[in-house]
Amino acid sequence: MKKHFWKLSTILWICIILYLSFFTTVDPNGLPIFENQDKVGHFVFYAILTAVLIKTFSVELIKNPPIVIAIVFAFFFGAVIEILQHYATEDRFGSIWDLIFNTLGILIIGFIAKKRLNGN
Repeated sequence: MKKHFWKLSTILWICIILYLSFFTTVDPNGLPIFENQDKVGHFVFYAILTAVLIKTFSVELIKNPPIVIAIVFAFFFGAVIEILQHYATEDRFGSIWDLIFNTLGILIIGFIAKKRLNGN
């Protein structure tokens, strides 16, 4: 189990994102806790996805360069979800702003990982 911890964590996190992206879990007319709560959620969820992908690629899958692969994978995963929300759901819609906040979370974690890797 320990050998596959990061792969399993990544798969679990992808499943959570897929579930939250395609199924309504709260009252759609409910009030958010704070303004732009949705955008903060996109940022955080894709930052965490990028972090677990980097760890998975670097520790368990030995793909080089793990940061670049994680960033590319996370970005395309987020883009595909936004497209599918637009075309495959009736109660969700794809948003360029969601993709922008996904990308910001992805890039910030990528930047932090790169700095840590270089020891700066």
